[in-house]
Amino acid sequence: MIVSSEEELPVCEKWAVCSKVDMYQWPWVERQCRCPPGVPPCSQMLSPADGHTITDKTRQFKLCEPIKMLPKCRYFRDMAWTLRSEGNGTLQTVHCHCPKGSVAYLLKRQAYQTESKQIGYQYSFACSPQSVSASVYYNYVLKSLEKSPVKNQFLSCGIAFFVQQRLRCQRKEPCRLFTVRKRQEMVDEVNTNTLCQCPPEHGCPSHHTDAGVIQSKNYSEENIRTYSGYCMQPSAN
Repeated sequence: MIVSSEEELPVCEKWAVCSKVDMYQWPWVERQCRCPPGVPPCSQMLSPADGHTITDKTRQFKLCEPIKMLPKCRYFRDMAWTLRSEGNGTLQTVHCHCPKGSVAYLLKRQAYQTESKQIGYQYSFACSPQSVSASVYYNYVLKSLEKSPVKNQFLSCGIAFFVQQRLRCQRKEPCRLFTVRKRQEMVDEVNTNTLCQCPPEHGCPSHHTDAGVIQSKNYSEENIRTYSGYCMQPSAN
């Protein structure tokens, strides 16, 4: 949400994300709402160690309330957070925190009617152990969304809605998928998904501009590009 002052932000609902911080390349902060009166302002720390932060890969979700008051999510069952469009911005509400060492994935998508009688969508995310990953994201999800009108939502989330045991990467199989979206602020919004584990003495690129990364798909209408990273042997000095 682009605003010129704190007063232009809406007041946060209970357990709403007041600020998002992306640490993928360099710190990038996106304010969502302002904390209500009588509550400390939204944390401006770039560290998650402020007692008000939920982490998801390279992202931090800042809350007005202390996260110690949140219950712990149960794997595959509880909704960790929901995300829906609200006017010119998004409303992200946290319901529980994922156990340490787990990752979030898209659990379901529900249609709803907005105040302007338009059809909107709410996305619900759950937690899975880190030992399972989005390895079918590349092989199944991208192909199944080629002609889908909602492919940009899934690509921008960068989270698979299927999970399976992480496998060793096969020859010519990408180890990591990057989805890069150019925002109006001319900032790259990048999400990563690890697809498989590289063999011994090989490493998987961690950045979409690293060696071993090639462009896969270009969705110009949504300003989204996808990149595939492949296992690389370290270069000899």
